[in-house]
Amino acid sequence: MRSNVSKALTTALLVSVLCISLYSLFFTKSTVSDLQTYLNDLNYKVESLASMLKPQKYSFPLTITDMVGREVHLPREPERIVSMAPSVTETLFALNLKDKIVGVTEYCNYPEKVNELKRKGEIEVIGGFTNPSIEKIIELEPDLVIAVNLQERIAMQLESLGLTVLTVKSESLRDIYTAISLIGKATGKQENAAELNRKLQTQIKSTWEKIRDIEEKAKVLHIAWLEPLYVAGGKSYVNDLISMAGGINVFQAV
Repeated sequence: MRSNVSKALTTALLVSVLCISLYSLFFTKSTVSDLQTYLNDLNYKVESLASMLKPQKYSFPLTITDMVGREVHLPREPERIVSMAPSVTETLFALNLKDKIVGVTEYCNYPEKVNELKRKGEIEVIGGFTNPSIEKIIELEPDLVIAVNLQERIAMQLESLGLTVLTVKSESLRDIYTAISLIGKATGKQENAAELNRKLQTQIKSTWEKIRDIEEKAKVLHIAWLEPLYVAGGKSYVNDLISMAGGINVFQAV
């Protein structure tokens, strides 16, 4: 009963936010140039409202669907985690899971504590982003490996060897919120994940409010890697951040 009431209240609140925002868009701001601003504002309001609701508690054993559509079964709360990407490592530390990390890639260097733990041998290096050592990962006996969608071939190989692999994506800002929530759910840190998403949304909202009325937008080129050269295209979280910070990604069409 309480769950049904909570769902009904949530729906009512989201509909109210939608109606108010649409009224503002079509009756108080009629120019086409305001459309993107209002849509961004609406998206933030809906996501912020949803994130403020108390996250549902889950208990182990647990089966969840990852961000590439695979079902992942977790018989118990993970105690030994291998991270296969810098973004995953940073998320794990932000969720206060550093004591459960047993392996990371050579490119995982943030926060600084990661480097310290690697030097001490408390966290092992499993190799590179595209060429991690399968043997090393197996040797670490993880009960959870977290990969990103660009590592799908490796993730499938690890699964075929009996390891539990959770795959996340970070192609957009929305993906990052989802990935944080999913990692939190898989590790028993749902409340930490909800709080982290709230903090991120607040910081982004604060920046956006400072620049939302600026008419002249800076053109931005974000170089992600030099050799070979990689730049942030339109389908990336960096593009989202550039836009929310009042800029224009010169490669947004890519």
